[in-house]
Amino acid sequence: MRDSTSVPFLLGWSSTDDREKKYHELGAPWPFVVFRRGDTANTDRVWPFYSYATNQFLESTWYMWPIYKYNRVHSDPLADAPRPDAPPDSPPDAAPSMLMNSVSGEVMIAPT
Repeated sequence: MRDSTSVPFLLGWSSTDDREKKYHELGAPWPFVVFRRGDTANTDRVWPFYSYATNQFLESTWYMWPIYKYNRVHSDPLADAPRPDAPPDSPPDAAPSMLMNSVSGEVMIAPT
């Protein structure tokens, strides 16, 4: 079940209560000012000054967009398996490092 109430675009006020997805969201004027609270995701946004959004996999923060922006991915650790670019018979962490020249875009393999 979902209840949503909105006021015309010039005011841009909206309120959503989604009982199935278990969240409540207020926006005024949406999408520039948003406050969302739920079991799986939360958002505080006052564009362009501040935003903090998070869910079970992602976290995003910014101040004075686009001056400072930070994104983070939450995931389980990767398995300790050999990398495809590693020389044969080498430990999993002995693969060569790759560097990218930011001017030319050329990719170089750094010596190990």
